[in-house]
Amino acid sequence: MPGGTPERTLLTGLDLDDPTESAFSTEYFGPVLGVAELPGTGAAFLGAAVAAVNDRLHGTLGAHLIAHPTTIKELGFRLRYGTIAVNAWTGVGYATPRATWGAYPGHTLDRIQSGIGVVHNALLLAGTERTLVTGPFRPAPRSILHGEASISPKPRGSSPTPRPPGREDFSPNSPPTPAGGPPRSHRLRRPRLTPPYPRSSRPVG
Repeated sequence: MPGGTPERTLLTGLDLDDPTESAFSTEYFGPVLGVAELPGTGAAFLGAAVAAVNDRLHGTLGAHLIAHPTTIKELGFRLRYGTIAVNAWTGVGYATPRATWGAYPGHTLDRIQSGIGVVHNALLLAGTERTLVTGPFRPAPRSILHGEASISPKPRGSSPTPRPPGREDFSPNSPPTPAGGPPRSHRLRRPRLTPPYPRSSRPVG
């Protein structure tokens, strides 16, 4: 009701193949949780999940992922979102001044989705692609006992990753690079906390 508090809503049985399903393109300003089931296990499930969130969901501001460290290595960085939180909350990236906060590059005025450009970015890095926030898969102290270095969420390197030239996002359905803009990087590397070297001299691997 207008002016009231919306009720908690659980949407189950959502069909990712249904083009009329509005839950995948509607921004709810209330406590709404939608559930869509995906087929497969292991790498097959992971591939289906990446394709679903990249190609079916509207908006690219942030994505949360709960995954075992081994699964994260298999994932690589194929998710096209401005802030990716692995076993953490994207709000940690928003609250970190040195991290960027904004949509994944590639939106246009005709298809604006989560917007164009970023805010924060206290280090003033140019051509950034995304911010990665990582947290332990297991709560402390079990995280330390299993070799996980952190006991609380943190942005990796506390800053976003620049996109070096010549590196493309190999996902076949990635949004086009804006005219005159730099290419997107397929990999996310630990950023430098010192002034970056000229792009021509920075390592690509």
